[in-house]
Amino acid sequence: MTFKLEPNPTFRATAEISQPGEGAEPLRLPLIFRHMSRKQYDAEIVEAKLSVDDAVRRLVVGWEVPGVEFTAERLDKLIDDHAPASGEIFATWLKESRESKRKN
Repeated sequence: MTFKLEPNPTFRATAEISQPGEGAEPLRLPLIFRHMSRKQYDAEIVEAKLSVDDAVRRLVVGWEVPGVEFTAERLDKLIDDHAPASGEIFATWLKESRESKRKN
């Protein structure tokens, strides 16, 4: 892979969303996230003191779910209907955008 100074404006990652019920398998949700530089993240998320729900609304720009069109209203419904979803989605974004992928 060739090094690029400018990252893509979006990236794909799959979040695992908890479901209620003993032994329930997490839902795998393929998402399209907005990339943010450290300065953007600090200004738009940290300094703005956004809640996790609002941060997810800012960071998620789409999903790849067959037959389910992505809209802001559907993202809100997901956040509302699946209580842990916003935290799990935000954790996925942090892991993918802020953690090193190098192996030792």
